[in-house]
Amino acid sequence: MTDTAHQTPELVTYDGLPASKGGAHSLRTRRAAGGLEAFERFLAECVVEHAPVEWRLVVIHAARPDEVSPFEAAIAERLGGRSARKTVIDSWSVRDDQLTAALDLFDVKRNPALKAPAHLRPTLTGSVMGLAKDPGAGAPYAGISPAECGDFAVDGYGARLGGSAARVSLGQASAKLSLQLSLPGDDRLAGAARHVQEHLPFALSEKHWKRWRLAANGEYRDRREPSPLVVP
Repeated sequence: MTDTAHQTPELVTYDGLPASKGGAHSLRTRRAAGGLEAFERFLAECVVEHAPVEWRLVVIHAARPDEVSPFEAAIAERLGGRSARKTVIDSWSVRDDQLTAALDLFDVKRNPALKAPAHLRPTLTGSVMGLAKDPGAGAPYAGISPAECGDFAVDGYGARLGGSAARVSLGQASAKLSLQLSLPGDDRLAGAARHVQEHLPFALSEKHWKRWRLAANGEYRDRREPSPLVVP
């Protein structure tokens, strides 16, 4: 294994899918509970979490009829009042002890009366930030963290080079996962990428990999990187 203890890290990132592709991978299930299980398996094997998953239920309104739907009434009963309300968006923070009750709102096969009407688009999201896990050590990869990359921002949304993040989006008929991964760019890369792929129910894109190197001005620069999962 490459000694990274006294080197400026060179990293390879994977950044989910673009907005034109929906911004996330399908978890290959229409069941919210199945999507949650896949998300939790992935986190357990591939991410060292900085903090617990942050859960939020968001409802986007195409219209606001006077009559409250059974779905909206059920949310209020189980989760209480909204955490936030905008013109077309309501949201609730979901505590860990409320997660099962929130997830039940999305099981319309068992509770058909809770199917959201056409003017509502509900989503239960779970977001987490951390570090990619080295399966051999059961800990983060040596040399790969935001601190060791100078807290360098890779986008305008708070992502930092060296960090990894995942966001699951569960609907009443879909489950999706978006990823932002930082992996070691040395001889550990192929194994790190294979480990991630083995714990996902979908194929990682071949196109959304970048290699980052430190430039002379002290900032990181990126270039497109072939997928480490594709054998030349």
